[in-house]
Amino acid sequence: MREVTDVRRTPADLWDGEDPGGGLQFFAQIGGWQDGATLARCEKLLTLNDIGLRVALEQGAGRDIFLIPREHFPQETPEDDDRGWWYCVKEAARCRRCVRCSQRKRQPEFDSVVWSRRQPATCKQCAGYAPSGTSKRIRRDKGSSARNTRKCAPE
Repeated sequence: MREVTDVRRTPADLWDGEDPGGGLQFFAQIGGWQDGATLARCEKLLTLNDIGLRVALEQGAGRDIFLIPREHFPQETPEDDDRGWWYCVKEAARCRRCVRCSQRKRQPEFDSVVWSRRQPATCKQCAGYAPSGTSKRIRRDKGSSARNTRKCAPE
């Protein structure tokens, strides 16, 4: 959307009166990829590698709007039976896949030590996370194959 050009009240017979903003209609100019500046930006974005694309989208946060087609997620249904989902970049988020639940999760959902390792990570939820300082080292019987193990103290 380039700009809002006009606002008017909805005729009383079409408005239920419950939502205070629901009685307004906005008229706007919608911009596509056809004009010179946005077409040049689109072509530039298409030539970038993953890192360059990430940086360009972060710097222009909220500027670009993307349609993610429903064919990419056939098991989901978009609202209003639309062609897909419309998104724009809001912020950068560092994510990683948990090896136990296979869900992609944001950095705060992993322990900081686990996150920094260069090996598969388990999220706090799957690891039965206990706050730091509550774990204790215990020794097993001499016949055990493991020398040391960590066990969480009850909360």
